[in-house]
Amino acid sequence: MSLRLRHATLDDVPTMARVGIAAFENDELNLAMFPPSPESPNRFLEERIKFREVMTYKRFKKHGAVSMVVVDDALDGEIVGYAQWEAPTPDADEPTETDKNDFTQTEVAGRSLKAVEEYLDAMDKEKKRVMGPEGTKDAWLLVLLSVHPAHQRRGVARMLVSWGIEQAKAQGKKLYLSSTPAGRPFYLSLGLQDVGYFEIFGSKQTSFVLPS
Repeated sequence: MSLRLRHATLDDVPTMARVGIAAFENDELNLAMFPPSPESPNRFLEERIKFREVMTYKRFKKHGAVSMVVVDDALDGEIVGYAQWEAPTPDADEPTETDKNDFTQTEVAGRSLKAVEEYLDAMDKEKKRVMGPEGTKDAWLLVLLSVHPAHQRRGVARMLVSWGIEQAKAQGKKLYLSSTPAGRPFYLSLGLQDVGYFEIFGSKQTSFVLPS
């Protein structure tokens, strides 16, 4: 098998950003936050790539952040998918407003700021509903999972998510992630527990945890 899992480095950020753009180009949440515009048929693609690079980099620098990539050695080590996790940080200080609003404070053309804020608020409420008042502070959190469309159904996502599940189990920690309707069967196949959903932009986002 030519696929290999490894820790990501900062040098990987530009490629990770482009994989993310390709993976989420037609995603309902992405279309709501970066809607079609008569000013730009490609929805300000270059601006979105730059924005995703900035956000990918900021996630690298966050306390407890762990980024993993899957590369294809048959393609000279090309990155075909990645996951950005947050490890448990029970003793960390409470996030500052700047931490919480990185996504909204980074300027990018064509973005619906209202939709972004609505999504972030909904996610915060859902994590606290499922995990309690502390949210995911003492749990493994899957922040983002991206697999390039050309390399889907090769087991890339399974490698990336299974890694996080193994970390949580080994440490005796909880785990949380949310999924689009399309991803729900995949997470169920990994043995994760469906604990309900929240609706955002007309889409049901399912919350998953490790079974207790």
